[in-house]
Amino acid sequence: MNAHHLLLAAIVALGFALRVWGIGFGLPDIPARPDESALAGVAMEFLQGRFWPLFFDYPRLMPYLLAVAYAVYGAIAVTAGWFDTFAQFLRTWTQYWPPLFLLGRWISAVLGVLTLIVIHRLATRTSGRQAGLIAALFLSVAFLHVRDSHYATADVPMTFLCWVALAALVRAAEAHDTRALLAGTCTASLALSTKYSAVPAALSVAAVLLVWRTKGWIDTRGLIMSSLKHAALGAAVFLVLNPYVVFDFERFRLGMALLSESYSMGMKTQHHLGSGWAYHLVVTLRYGVGWPMLAAAAAGAIVILRRRPAEAAVLGAFVLPYYALAGESRLLFVRYAVPLVPFVSYAAAVAVDALFTRLGRACPKMLVLAGAAALISIIAVPTLASSVDFDRLLSRRDTRVVAAEWARAHIPRGATIAQSGSEYGRVGFGFDAPYRNWEYWEAWGTYVDLHRRRASPRAGLPQYIVVHESPLPYSYVAPRMQQDIKAGYELVRVIRGLPASERRNVYDYQDAFFMPYAGFYGVSRPGPTIYIWKRRADVQ
Repeated sequence: MNAHHLLLAAIVALGFALRVWGIGFGLPDIPARPDESALAGVAMEFLQGRFWPLFFDYPRLMPYLLAVAYAVYGAIAVTAGWFDTFAQFLRTWTQYWPPLFLLGRWISAVLGVLTLIVIHRLATRTSGRQAGLIAALFLSVAFLHVRDSHYATADVPMTFLCWVALAALVRAAEAHDTRALLAGTCTASLALSTKYSAVPAALSVAAVLLVWRTKGWIDTRGLIMSSLKHAALGAAVFLVLNPYVVFDFERFRLGMALLSESYSMGMKTQHHLGSGWAYHLVVTLRYGVGWPMLAAAAAGAIVILRRRPAEAAVLGAFVLPYYALAGESRLLFVRYAVPLVPFVSYAAAVAVDALFTRLGRACPKMLVLAGAAALISIIAVPTLASSVDFDRLLSRRDTRVVAAEWARAHIPRGATIAQSGSEYGRVGFGFDAPYRNWEYWEAWGTYVDLHRRRASPRAGLPQYIVVHESPLPYSYVAPRMQQDIKAGYELVRVIRGLPASERRNVYDYQDAFFMPYAGFYGVSRPGPTIYIWKRRADVQ
């Protein structure tokens, strides 16, 4: 193994470590990452024989991957005696879900690491071995990609498939490689089958054909016929994986209409986030990769455009429309920019390599190496520091896990408990929690017993009220509940999480993930701050 391979192995090991450190966050009590439970539920419906789940927010490839992983785990669990039968495993999965969520997270982490290798190979082929190493290093530490590689969601798998497709399409455009074009078309369709927002990858397929026409490798008739052939191939791959588009078109159309409406309306928060065009630059990418890497990527994009216009056409056909789609949406989740991070890493590496290749012709080698190391550090260290800070906090027990453990030790069985705010921030007491769950319904102005088959208004007050507090809009406390606490409860436990008053922290405000996106000031562990109030003895 030569020095290049040793350096690549070290970079991959670093990327792997950053993506699996803290991967068990929130477990075993809470599904701390929204969307994980939705995808897991669809996957389990497949295994239970319901092949037509009425859930169209995501295409089917990610649930298929999860279903395969769950089936393997279930078979091992039955063989090991953890379950009597596979049917029992399927029937009781909601009671024993933590290993399943962990499997999904590992899939994302592994695909995140494989994306480093894809970018390394792309940069090595187009710009040389040192550019390949630099690109892999930049992506290995890029905070946004590190962060989302911890989640059992579709963003990182879709990103991996997009960049496998783009790498093949760049090769096809530059070398008139028809097999690479076929591979790129199929992989782009797989990306679209993972998440609908991968649709700009189809434009990169069209860009390859336009490059071929410009270079005279095909004529106009060949352009038309090839376009039809690859459109049919891509559509066939997508429809095989997502047959409901044809056979349940009306419900699919309704699902897409609702999804489109949510994209156009967005979510209300107390923080005005502005336009997505600006937000994803000055917030998402600024904190997701850092200004130094963004500046280097801008320079690298110019280098690619000037030196390799065919490659620029293929990559630009994906990157620019994708940013436009994210910018036009009123849903401003930072995860929407994850597929852009490999391009930023790659383009930044191209810029660094081009600069020091040019300086190497006029300056002493040691001086060039020292300068390159300094510039790479300036670009990589800030986003590496964010990744380490995030992982360090994520690896600690969530406030809601700590609260659930305290409750099991101190709250008597059969006690009535009400919780404030959105369910995303609430304490998960477990499937077999020995408590009666009350809910305050503002429309009725009373507490409701949710343990009954039908919601039943209750007289009096719950024995305990659990309040979660954070800077996110999901930590809402109804005015009536605040009055009840003030008049008749005593505080018995506080578990500090996100500091609501710390203004230096930056959050993904529309997302119900209780960790800062940048800053991490005053944060002792993930999760909202939890207050547990007990009703005083003199109050009924």
